[in-house]
Amino acid sequence: MKGLEIVVMCGGLGTRLAGAIPPSLPKCLAPIAGETTFLDILIEGLRRERPDRITLATGHLGATVRKHMVVYDGIECVEDTERGGTAQCALHHLKLANTNNLVVVNGDTWQENFDLELIMSRHRAATQTPITASVTSEGLPRGIFVLSKQFVFRTLNHEAVFQGQNLDAKFLFRVQRHMGPVNFHFKDGPFYDIGTPKDLEDFRSYWKSRGVLRLSPAHPTESASSAEGPTTRPTTSSTEGQSSQPR
Repeated sequence: MKGLEIVVMCGGLGTRLAGAIPPSLPKCLAPIAGETTFLDILIEGLRRERPDRITLATGHLGATVRKHMVVYDGIECVEDTERGGTAQCALHHLKLANTNNLVVVNGDTWQENFDLELIMSRHRAATQTPITASVTSEGLPRGIFVLSKQFVFRTLNHEAVFQGQNLDAKFLFRVQRHMGPVNFHFKDGPFYDIGTPKDLEDFRSYWKSRGVLRLSPAHPTESASSAEGPTTRPTTSSTEGQSSQPR
């Protein structure tokens, strides 16, 4: 989709997964089926949306993520050195985006249909909206957010609103209180967050039931054996609908 830029949050510590995955692996690289990791599956799903750009915001064990991504072409890894929370990291990437609206995806969540074109359409149609969030019918975030440069940066204290915050329900209420109405895209259907050992096992069972045992990168590079990884630079910093209030 033309003008679509995606940032994937891949810097989580994964402390709740201790013992469920090797300590040498970040949460996003949790093994799912054979050599296929959760991040492989997520990237495959996001590439179906045909974005202009995908950036991975790395942190904990970022070098391991970069090495894993060497077989993917056109994906940039950017290290978040401040570790100020996913919302604060998203704000930094919004400043760097080449488009007015930036899609931010949690690197530990999955849904079968991302519906980014529909979410973007509804975000653009909403008025005075700094953020659109994809949520369940109960109003719980599904890990997809659209941030608008125009309406985020018009708020004088936008840095304070985002500082130290994570992209969760608490943050969305914070935005509504200080910046303006949040647009909610209500969506049902399969949704997984691999934050706990049980949740990880549930996703593995779901993926196995699909009969997909191995994924191959959509655009392998000629230097797949290199350990350098993709371009890296540090940074300092089913019912569908919409509503201005969560349910």
